[in-house]
Amino acid sequence: MTIGDWLNRLVNIVVGLLFGVAAYELGALIGAGQWVTSVFIIVLVVVFLFFVQVFDRLIDWLGSLMDWLLPSDIRAAIRAARIPAPRQRKPLARTLSLPAGFVLGVLAAALGLGKEIMAAL
Repeated sequence: MTIGDWLNRLVNIVVGLLFGVAAYELGALIGAGQWVTSVFIIVLVVVFLFFVQVFDRLIDWLGSLMDWLLPSDIRAAIRAARIPAPRQRKPLARTLSLPAGFVLGVLAAALGLGKEIMAAL
């Protein structure tokens, strides 16, 4: 594994840890009877992801519109992107780092360390 794989693995574990703590705390909110707040949080996340998708497609559409509007002589001056070489498979440890971080986050939150983890990161 390269140093990039190790750094990516570390970032995935930290993100998984945060997701695990957030999932546990969301479950605790639902268990405490504050399901309205939990539903509101989930709806906000879904709306955010929807807007991300909408703006991503809008940017793609604007890019294709610019291709259509530009004259062919200007488009001929723009070089096409090079074709990347085939990539190797990711190491298994790097692939499993996000789920492992999620499980660690849930376990840490169950042990009462969730607030300390969120404060530290």
